[in-house]
Amino acid sequence: MSTSVEHTKCPVTEKTYRETRKRAITIIILCAFFLFFKYLMQVSPSVITDQLMAEFHLQGVGLGILGSSFFWSYLIAQLFCGWLLDSFSIRWLCTAAILVSTAGLVMFSETSVFFFTIIGRVLMGAGAAFATVSYMKLTANWFRPKHFAMISGFVATAAMIGAIFGDAPLGHLAKHLGWRPAMNICTAIGIALAVLFAWIVRDEPDAVIHQGESPATSHIVRLKDLGTILKNPNNWLLMFYTGLAFSPVSVFAGLWGNPFLMQVYDISGSTLHWFTSFIFAGLAVGAPVLGYIADKLGRRKLVMIASALISLAALINIIYGTNQPHWLLAFTMFVFGFMSGSFMLGFAIGKEINPIAFAATVVAVINTGDPIVGSWAEPLIGKILDHTWNHVSHNGVRIFTTHGYHLALSSLVVYLILTCIIVMCLKIKKPDES
Repeated sequence: MSTSVEHTKCPVTEKTYRETRKRAITIIILCAFFLFFKYLMQVSPSVITDQLMAEFHLQGVGLGILGSSFFWSYLIAQLFCGWLLDSFSIRWLCTAAILVSTAGLVMFSETSVFFFTIIGRVLMGAGAAFATVSYMKLTANWFRPKHFAMISGFVATAAMIGAIFGDAPLGHLAKHLGWRPAMNICTAIGIALAVLFAWIVRDEPDAVIHQGESPATSHIVRLKDLGTILKNPNNWLLMFYTGLAFSPVSVFAGLWGNPFLMQVYDISGSTLHWFTSFIFAGLAVGAPVLGYIADKLGRRKLVMIASALISLAALINIIYGTNQPHWLLAFTMFVFGFMSGSFMLGFAIGKEINPIAFAATVVAVINTGDPIVGSWAEPLIGKILDHTWNHVSHNGVRIFTTHGYHLALSSLVVYLILTCIIVMCLKIKKPDES
């Protein structure tokens, strides 16, 4: 259903404004749950790596391919979801996307064939591609432009809460119920979310609440508009910046962190999953805090570079400081996650240097960096671990060496160095909205 046809909106009254504001808050909360659901699906393999490797007889590269298959379809869907959300009904597109991801969860949890497990992850990624972009688009439609930066900063908070739940609590459920019943619980969450989205969400308010400010109302995005966005070199730089800045979190905490901690730090049992949760918790707090600091200082590039350098130092300490006490390791992981939250500033800059009418398309273009980097970063680490493996296994699960982990995870250090170079190349200039 297209929302491109203009319609007469209700005159704003105090009662109408209060009702519209309540609806806006409710819609954004549902969008936050969509992000929660996305990251719950994305990081879930990290808590069942041993079960997956044993059941499907996987090597390191096989596990990496399983984890990265989520990003394959995520990347392809990301190329289209911005244009779709800018041009058609956000409500029904997102409802369909959630159902597609839920179907992927069903296939992932019920199949005993590795190929169909991959297909399940592919379906999850295709639907999840709409989560971040729809949050940004509905924020632009339902809230005044001056509130966009503050509200969009909570994207990472909602996402990381989902990642935290997908780590320690889901790991606890998988340990006591089995990984398949644990994934079935995620399926139930997806079905409930799809019903609520269809019932409550609306594309834009009936009342004019922007009071003289330009709302990001939907219209058909033309190829010329898309060309304008793609011709801006800053959008390409922001795409690779966000992908490289966030991938150390998604790759380490989302898949390889738990087996690394087991092997190198000898952490296991119920405490294992809580360590990587410190990274997600740090990012959940850091994204809005760093966004607020950047807005107050008016120096976003400075905040992005400083955060990347501190995050780099923390990651180096995590990977190579293997003799440190566990309390210091947990603190360092929190700092690493906190400073990684600056990647959200890339979206704020993208929104400012492009016409607001293309909000979803711009966010989708920039957000493509995450699946581009993630799609090859996880298998690359698995390939390096396989190459350095000394043929030691336990219950059908490969035991990789500390040297192998140090070598493989060094790629994440390179990514953070590249983010600093990219930020220095940014030349920010706001568009002429006339």
